[in-house]
Amino acid sequence: MDAQGNTYRTLDEMGRDGQLLYEQIPNLSEHLQQAITEKGPEILKLPLRIDADRKTPFQKAIDALDTCKLAGFTNVGLKTRMRAE
Repeated sequence: MDAQGNTYRTLDEMGRDGQLLYEQIPNLSEHLQQAITEKGPEILKLPLRIDADRKTPFQKAIDALDTCKLAGFTNVGLKTRMRAE
């Protein structure tokens, strides 16, 4: 999550500089449902971690956690980090 509360997912490829590439997720609930459909219900048991910028509004982070839990994920965590300048 960025400082404005927008959600992203990592892509399976790296940038030229070797850093991870990200793609914005317009609707987290739909994204999670699609992942469950594609990978099956066993995905719900895997750990899911949300990395959020420290400036992300608290309520946005809580909403993302709630969305994951409502989708059926049982092992959800949240980590805050400073954005690299």
